[in-house]
Amino acid sequence: MALVNHFIEIHGLKKRYQSGDACVEAIQQMDFYIDDKEFVAIMGQSGSGKSTLLSILGALNRPSSGTILVDSMDLYALNSEQRADFRSEYI
Repeated sequence: MALVNHFIEIHGLKKRYQSGDACVEAIQQMDFYIDDKEFVAIMGQSGSGKSTLLSILGALNRPSSGTILVDSMDLYALNSEQRADFRSEYI
């Protein structure tokens, strides 16, 4: 069986924000993929994590845990300059 490389792959994504003594889980557990040339809409209620997800995909907001691969690149294994180059090329 051939290994499938998806254009975007999200594995075990979590994002938590600390607000004083409270911990807010913006994204609790997320796994999905998007293939090249696929059209996807991000929808949900206010506070469901849409903007957080997009800022993580745009390499602007580091996840608490999980892996984000875009075109087989692990976004958060890149340094900040490489992430800026990624944004320039892909976003």
